[in-house]
Amino acid sequence: MSGNDIDVYLQPLIKELTELWDYGIKTLDASTKKTFNMRAAIMWTVSNFPGLENLSGWNTYTTLACPSCYYDGIGE
Repeated sequence: MSGNDIDVYLQPLIKELTELWDYGIKTLDASTKKTFNMRAAIMWTVSNFPGLENLSGWNTYTTLACPSCYYDGIGE
């Protein structure tokens, strides 16, 4: 069992998303009946603080735990 090592589970997803971004995949546009090269990316994720720490590596247990406060300079 991997415990908190979520990267083990995310590696296949990251590999596929990297391929989709770098190379794309031929996709049919149903309205025009033409194919195009579709690319994909993750723009954001929604998670609680433990999930944020696992996904991004952000330290969620110090005085700078809140990314919003830290980015705005309030956490200093």
